[in-house]
Amino acid sequence: VYVDLLISNLVFTFSKIKNQFKFIESEFGKLKFKADL
Repeated sequence: VYVDLLISNLVFTFSKIKNQFKFIESEFGKLKFKADL
């Protein structure tokens, strides 16, 4: 049970980091787009 909790915690953290990375990437893309204009 403890291992299951640990794994689900890791998966949750990983998805959170992935979402944050996507957000940063999209913000960076907007900045690049503005710079190109």
